[in-house]
This record gives sequence, structure tokens and C-alpha cells, in this order.
Amino acid sequence: MPLAILLVIGFRLLYTCAPLTQALFHSAALDADTWLRSLSIALSVYVMVEVEKGLVRRLKLPVG
Repeated sequence: MPLAILLVIGFRLLYTCAPLTQALFHSAALDADTWLRSLSIALSVYVMVEVEKGLVRRLKLPVG
């Protein structure tokens, strides 16, 4: 799972920071505040999903 997260972050950096992709996709670099908010939301979702998975395993709840 951490590899997938690193890949997504890498592709996002490429999309928003590389001049070639900025010109190709008409995108712009993100400021530090936007990066911080985005990473905070992603991290909170990741933690909530992991907590839910742990609870399902511990309580042996049916999935789905």
C-alpha cells in the first residue's frame, strides 16, 4: 500500500510541477498550503480506512 501512495504522490508532483505537463494539461503548480491541505485529507482518509479494517477484523463483522 505505501508504494501505491508514493506513486500517486509522484505522479501528482509530475502533473503539477513539471513544465512540460503544465503546458500539456494547462495546469499550474500548487502552493504549500494547498499541498498541506491535500495531504492532510488524504492521510485522514487513509487512517480512517485502516481503523475500519481493524475493527472489522477484530469484531469479525461481515464485509460488504
